[in-house]
Amino acid sequence: MDAQETISYVCENIGKANYLIVSLLTALGINILLTISRIFVDIMLKNKEKSNHKSNIIAAKSIDVQNKIFQEFYSLSLYDNRQSTELFTKVKEISDEIKRERIYFNKKIFKTSFQIIDYYLGVASDYSRKNYEFENDALELYAKQFNG
Repeated sequence: MDAQETISYVCENIGKANYLIVSLLTALGINILLTISRIFVDIMLKNKEKSNHKSNIIAAKSIDVQNKIFQEFYSLSLYDNRQSTELFTKVKEISDEIKRERIYFNKKIFKTSFQIIDYYLGVASDYSRKNYEFENDALELYAKQFNG
């Protein structure tokens, strides 16, 4: 093939080459769009995973904190009238802990917790106010609100 034939061959087949170039560019463009969309979806999923992980950590911490407070409330019923200063100190510690960890309590449990705190403060000042039925009912309400 001489130069004249090569040039004429290229001129005759240039339409096919343009079609091939357009097809390749279209495939490349679609591939780039799919890659960008996959990256975007991956970023969205990672953000959602972080959010879920954070929620799980908060929920686990909430369960631990509320369980600890419930056990401390339960232990308050074991104090007798000779331990009023220890009872007052323990109630104050529990109250401070509830205030410090407020983020882990919903409104109902927070309100119930302070009703129990108020009751035990009254018992610490006047042991004749001790009411075992109220203690059981309050702890049952706390447990019901925690589990419900």
